[in-house]
Amino acid sequence: MFGNVLLWLEEHFVVSSRVTSLLAMAAGIGVNLAPLVVGQVIEKHPMVLIYLQVRECIIEGFFKKVSI
Repeated sequence: MFGNVLLWLEEHFVVSSRVTSLLAMAAGIGVNLAPLVVGQVIEKHPMVLIYLQVRECIIEGFFKKVSI
């Protein structure tokens, strides 16, 4: 995905090495912050994890039935 974003940006804008390094740093920070935020939410509201898992099972089951 990161490579596709860079290719799209390169088509529409001038992409220098500075811009590429900033995007790489932002992506790395975003990837590392997501588990921290999710962990805090689950600690405060543990049932959120169960609700999300049930929702995912329903969505997965729906798409498997549609694709068959």
